[in-house]
Amino acid sequence: MLMPSNSTEPSLPSETQTPSHGYAFAILALTIGAALRLWWGQDIEYKYDESFMFQRATGAGKGEAVPAVGMASGAGVANPGLSVWIFIVLARLFRVETPPELARAVQLTNVTALALAMLSAFVLVSSKERREWIWAIALACVNPFAVLFDRKIWAQSVLPLFCTIALIGWFKRGTRWGAFMWGLVGAWLGQIHMSGFFLSASILIWTVLGARAQPDGAAQVSVRWRSWATGSVVGMLTLLPWVAHLLTHGTAARHQDFLAVLVLHNMLGLWYWILWVTGGLGLGMSYTLGLSEFAAFLRYPVIAGEATYLVALAHVLLFVLGVWVLVSGARSAAGRGTGRCATR
Repeated sequence: MLMPSNSTEPSLPSETQTPSHGYAFAILALTIGAALRLWWGQDIEYKYDESFMFQRATGAGKGEAVPAVGMASGAGVANPGLSVWIFIVLARLFRVETPPELARAVQLTNVTALALAMLSAFVLVSSKERREWIWAIALACVNPFAVLFDRKIWAQSVLPLFCTIALIGWFKRGTRWGAFMWGLVGAWLGQIHMSGFFLSASILIWTVLGARAQPDGAAQVSVRWRSWATGSVVGMLTLLPWVAHLLTHGTAARHQDFLAVLVLHNMLGLWYWILWVTGGLGLGMSYTLGLSEFAAFLRYPVIAGEATYLVALAHVLLFVLGVWVLVSGARSAAGRGTGRCATR
């Protein structure tokens, strides 16, 4: 959620406020975000996916071979090996012996990702856009969905750190090291979780089309495409075992009828758009809790045995605030569009 440009909020950085206000706000947001991810370390999700990752991470090299590929996706196609290897590395670095210890390692990667993102907002982002970036990162620090997923032994849960590193490389794409890092880590994103392929491709397409769409005389960043290509090729080397596995075992997905129904449901239904909105607002935790547990969650906090329903009240306020932001944004966009038409 972005605040209006004429907001008088004293703790946010803007071009008329002292930098110390922005730093204080950033430190506060990061502190809260770190606390939410690291508190109650023994309280973790531990279902099939988490158990699979923990067993592979702690068993590799100790009676088990390092797997060439990861666990099967919902469509039946195995994930690339990097989706498991990253957990093996974390298990070795943090000397993991229990699932909560591996989850703690994941949590620390996400705290690091938030800190790097916030630092990048101050160092790499232009002053005209810095306010929005800081707000976005601060909201990511406290978003319930982000907190939930940043605590899990899940391939998707280690993506934030690598996404942040890839974006840092993208910001410095005019340098050899930046372009190389963008290409390298961008190639790894889809290997950690296949959704990363779509993100990397989107950033690449947006960069190419955005550069072509720049008006004459506008400042453009000259991308070091050779360095980017070199980094991409190096990053794809870790994909070779997965390619060999697919050539050996085939790429046919299981449960074709179920998959066809699922694809049709996603194409025609509104579930994606619902999650897109509710996730950004921090609503809809029933996605992971289930309806009955979510109803119980709304009763909290429980004080002296009595439900306060403050969580339910917070959801109502978030919904109202979200509607206000969407309506305000639509009006602002319509006003700018009208103004541009009037000046032509």
